[in-house]
Amino acid sequence: MDVALGVAVTGPVARLALVGSGDVKFVWHNMAFLGPESVWAAEAAECAADQGRFWDYRDKLFAEQDGENQGTFDKDNLKRFAAEIGLDTQQFAACLDSGRHAEAITAERGQGMHEGVRLTPTLFVNGRKIEGVPSFDRIRQLVEDALAQQQPGGRRRQAS
Repeated sequence: MDVALGVAVTGPVARLALVGSGDVKFVWHNMAFLGPESVWAAEAAECAADQGRFWDYRDKLFAEQDGENQGTFDKDNLKRFAAEIGLDTQQFAACLDSGRHAEAITAERGQGMHEGVRLTPTLFVNGRKIEGVPSFDRIRQLVEDALAQQQPGGRRRQAS
């Protein structure tokens, strides 16, 4: 069975608790719409993903955030964060400075807008949109409900 969970669920414990069984697929989409720093931060996270460290870097971003477009996520700080979590800083800087992921970040923002995303976090559980910050228990219940509606093999039960 598969339940698609597209989202912003914070923290590694929440991700592991939901995905650990193998029944749930966790998908992250960037929704960088708060100005240049949010775009740079999204690009930086993708540069970290190039080194297999997306979640570590994303968690670092959340730990460091301090208001919108106030310098926290300028490119120098983003590079410092990469060093602090042990990324290859030359590779990271080259990626960030090149804008390698800029087009993908823009496309994700467009897709999010198309899907009706108006704020972050926005969570989708099998296409059901939840805006704001639900509790972990609420997310777990949504996932369990979605799993209960599926038959083995990933097909939904048809209403009788």
